[in-house]
Amino acid sequence: MDQQPVGTILDHLLKTYDEAINELRGEVAELRQEVHRARPQAPAPRRATLRIRDVCARSGLSRATIYRLEKEGKWPRRYRLTDGTVGWDEAEVDAHIAAMQASRVGLNPR
Repeated sequence: MDQQPVGTILDHLLKTYDEAINELRGEVAELRQEVHRARPQAPAPRRATLRIRDVCARSGLSRATIYRLEKEGKWPRRYRLTDGTVGWDEAEVDAHIAAMQASRVGLNPR
């Protein structure tokens, strides 16, 4: 038996499959672009700013304690809004309060 025809047939099949796969890859890429264009872009999340009164009310801490903890690096840093006004990022403050609540200290149950 001559192996040449089998090799030729296999080469032809491989070439045909490669062409079909490349064509499918192109179609998939086009579909991905189409889906990306059709997908509504979500608006950027709103970054709310909290003033010191709000931070104190949410945390239950005094103004002096918040400033002291911030100075020690144990509280989210404030940022300047105007020359005499500062604020804190709401998400950072809420995350910090949640972390504080997660590390509760209490009596061991008997």
